[in-house]
Amino acid sequence: MITNNDREVFKKGVFMFTIQFLKLTKPETIFACGETIDAPNGVNMMNTGKQLRWIACKGRVNDWALYVGEVSHSYKYIQQYGDKVYSEEAIRKLVLCDDEFFKAYRY
Repeated sequence: MITNNDREVFKKGVFMFTIQFLKLTKPETIFACGETIDAPNGVNMMNTGKQLRWIACKGRVNDWALYVGEVSHSYKYIQQYGDKVYSEEAIRKLVLCDDEFFKAYRY
């Protein structure tokens, strides 16, 4: 259910993921994706300076995870075989979410 607060967020052009969104999302759905750099100003997995592709997906229960892989790989491939992101700082850089949503992250 979309709340009045959610409507205000949509009007401002900013979307913050909430636990309500997670509960309404089907298992194994990729709900966010993009590209970032493997460096301190990106996800900094191994500090290679390479461009990486990332996906955020819901698990089989009300949890979620973030995976990264090479830009040459498809989002579906990264969902299945990518490297999981464990840094809270990196996760929050890529996925704008409230604290309750973040607590559902599957490490």
